[in-house]
Amino acid sequence: MESSDLPSENYPPALSPVYTTDEPNQPILLYEGSLEIAQNGTVQRGEGTVRFEWFPSPRVAFDFSGQDHCRVGILPDQADLKLLDLRTPVAGKCRISSSSLDFFSHSGFLSEDVISASADKLSYLLFHLTNFYDFFGNVIVGKQCLFRGRLVLEAQGWKVTIDSLENLKNIKKTLKTKGGYCITHIGKIEHSPQNLFDTKEVDNLLTALGYFCSFCRGFWTFPILPVGYDINGDKVWEQWAAYKATPWKSVSSWFPDSTALVRPCESLSMLFPGFWHRWQNPIWHQPIRLAIDWYIQSNAHAGSIESSIIMAQAAFELLSIVLLVEDKRLVNSKEFDRLPAAKKLRQLLVEFGIPLNIPDSLSNLKKFSAQLNWMDGPQALTRIRNIIVHSGKPQERTIILNAPYDVLYEAKRLSLWYLELILLHLFDYRGDYCNRVSANFMNPLDPVPWN
Repeated sequence: MESSDLPSENYPPALSPVYTTDEPNQPILLYEGSLEIAQNGTVQRGEGTVRFEWFPSPRVAFDFSGQDHCRVGILPDQADLKLLDLRTPVAGKCRISSSSLDFFSHSGFLSEDVISASADKLSYLLFHLTNFYDFFGNVIVGKQCLFRGRLVLEAQGWKVTIDSLENLKNIKKTLKTKGGYCITHIGKIEHSPQNLFDTKEVDNLLTALGYFCSFCRGFWTFPILPVGYDINGDKVWEQWAAYKATPWKSVSSWFPDSTALVRPCESLSMLFPGFWHRWQNPIWHQPIRLAIDWYIQSNAHAGSIESSIIMAQAAFELLSIVLLVEDKRLVNSKEFDRLPAAKKLRQLLVEFGIPLNIPDSLSNLKKFSAQLNWMDGPQALTRIRNIIVHSGKPQERTIILNAPYDVLYEAKRLSLWYLELILLHLFDYRGDYCNRVSANFMNPLDPVPWN
């Protein structure tokens, strides 16, 4: 995100967030007013607050103080919570985690999504993103300056505008020091040619955007706290939920952070139509969700290097059977089951024009593979995965114990490189990407190999 000296009247204003976090991990007040708790026939009314909090994981929490003492105590357990001061009172399931000894006060968290709605048709919707990229986008006008902070995604009539917050650079500095979570972007969803859209339609799009943004970022970053508006600009719909989000950390992905490399955000705009097309395809919808889930877990240091390799291999197996058997029907399911894992991955890569050889930059893995007569990347990765999973055999334990750390680390890099390229090809991407196995550390941008 960079400032610009261009005349401000020529550019659109930046979107204003509904909710903000002045500091990382700051709870967000969602509601303050009258509450009602019901449990096993006992009903207690009082005052309290509902807030979005980040730890131990993102969720919606509440504090409640009763107006009078309960004859029959409400205990820490499942209950129903009703928010009485909204235009349309809203109820949802909650879990009480603690109660005062006199059963007067309670605190806990919501155990299901809560939707406040006075209409089911929206003109536009605003949402928030946490810990997303500082991309180099289109010029917008902030309160203090012009800056390049706008990304626009369009597909099949949907238009998604994502704006960086004006103080994003300061937010990132604080996040790098304190860690955790902070709202970094505000988004807007519109639809054309029709002005109104259904809340069920946009719910599917919000989920898709969560997987799309997470694939681009390299860890979980879902749209949070969406708010819908009617044609008069009045708030008519809002959702509170426990959204997927990863605390701030340094991870690699196919799209680089602009602080590492000035990179226009056209790559994201170019990718989205193909992603949305696959997302809408019944054959590919669930496999894409699972593959991105495994990619995030493998990439975001969710476990050991060994577990990262195993999860990537699970994604390869899934994507290869969907492509070769269900989509293109190049082989039937029985023929596919008889293929060795290396051949399945090899055929998937060949279909997408992805190189099979282990890159020279992964010198430790390449040398180790040559010593064991592994012919290419697919064989090396599947053999390493099989050795990890079946390491109960003495001879295979010896292989994995003798493998230097750098060999397994480079196997993980190769796995993630393959998986990123496979997904980019599935989404019909034709631009440049950040090559995680490139030998050029100063400028790792390369065209995709099939371009």
